This record gives sequence, structure tokens and C-alpha cells, in this order.
Amino acid sequence: MKPQDIFLEGNSGHHLHLADWGGNGPSVMLLHGMGGHTHWWDPLIPFIGERYHMVALDFRGHGDSEWAEPPHYQIKDYISDIESAREKLGWEHFTLLGHSMGARVGLYYAELYPNRLEKIALLDFLLSRNKEEHTKFVRRKDQPQPIYPNEYEILQRFRLQPRGTTASPNLIQMLAKQSIRKRKDGSWTWKFDWRAFQLNIEPLEHLFSQISVPCLILRGEKSTVMSQEDFQSALQKIKQSSGAEIPKSYHHITLDQPELVAKHITSFLD
Repeated sequence: MKPQDIFLEGNSGHHLHLADWGGNGPSVMLLHGMGGHTHWWDPLIPFIGERYHMVALDFRGHGDSEWAEPPHYQIKDYISDIESAREKLGWEHFTLLGHSMGARVGLYYAELYPNRLEKIALLDFLLSRNKEEHTKFVRRKDQPQPIYPNEYEILQRFRLQPRGTTASPNLIQMLAKQSIRKRKDGSWTWKFDWRAFQLNIEPLEHLFSQISVPCLILRGEKSTVMSQEDFQSALQKIKQSSGAEIPKSYHHITLDQPELVAKHITSFLD
């Protein structure tokens, strides 16, 4: 299934990209993680088919969406992107499906606009950051945009973050090619504005009691992002929640076990 590319002007004045797979069922918006893009969902879609109207959003500074000038990359900015997409699609009510940072943004959206959501699915997300992770994140934020002299070199540098995966090398190679762009001077860089690392990562637990719609939580069995303790805590504190651990998978569960993840999602959405 090949999606239709949709480009729109966001409420903040920059252009956003959507990948629309169509479908005849309930509306579902897919939100990728930090540094990701709409193609992170490609392995999942064939196992879901046309049972739902699936649309993936490239957040500002990611994928084929425009980079923000000045570089506004906070939760409220990403929520504005969701609203821009929702208005363009004409959706009054819909479901959010977010992975990692996309799940975090989804939680904040659910707090602000509970009447617009039918359900929300949260895939392997970070509740709070420890000191070591915080230091690493801040260091990246202060680095300049990486530039590489040729396509070969940038493809050699591509790594999932965090690195663990059970996905096939061919899938990772294809994702790498979808994650780069050629600059006007012939050099190459990522389809990701490095300044987006300025995102403030705040604890999420205070949001759990605000979630008033059915919620699915999925965790990769070998994830180093969402701990078993955090997974259980979220299940206990979010009222209408259900969840599962995805075996033989790390953080990027839609890449590692797309068929199994799709089964959990379709069961939840039906």
C-alpha cells in the first residue's frame, strides 16, 4: 500500500507533510518519535489494511515537513502540528497512535482536547529521563547539524536510537535511505533538524489521571527506553488502560514486530 502525500500550511506558518493510506474505517493519526518520520509506520500498515483511515504526520523539523524558523520544537508546537493536520483532514473525532516522543505528545494532546479523541495508543515511550540520558540529550542539542560529503558516508552513519533491533538489515537500509536528503551544495544531511533536541523532557505521571479515553500501552520486551516498572505504573494509573509487552523487540516495536503490534492495535481499535 502506497500512501498519498499531503502537504499543508501549518497554523504556525510552516509546511507539514502527511502520508495518507486512506481506508474506510475510523480515523487514526500516527505520530513518530524524535528523529523519525512517516516511514517508521510503513512496516505496520500492510498488517492493518484498509480497516481504518490511517494518516501519519511528519512533525515540524522531521521527514518531509519544513524546519521551524525560529526553531520552536516544544510539546505545544507539536500539538499545533496535530491540530493543523486534524483541521486539514476535517476530523472531528479520531484516535491517536504515538511511538516514543509521539506518545508523549499524544498524552499532552489528550489532556488538552479529550473531547476530540476516541482512543489513544502509546508505544514504548519515556516517562522521565535519568541524569545520564539528560546529559547525552543536552550534548546533542548543542551540536551543529551533521553534514556528510556524500550519500555513501551518511548511509554508513545511520543508526537507530537506541540501537537495539530485531528488524531485518534490508528494512534498516531502506529506512536509512528514507531518512536523508541532498543539500544544494551536493552534501548530505538527515531529514531531521538537529535543533529539535532542544525539546524539554518533563515527567509524565501527572497526565495519567487526566486520560479519559480508552488507552493501549505497548512495550518492547527488551526496551531500554520504557522500563518494566514504568510500563506497570502507566497501566495502573491510566483508568481505561490495557497493555502488552511485545516479545523479541526493542524500542522500535513497529520495525521489530509489525505483525504482532498490528494485532494488538486492531484488537484495541475494533
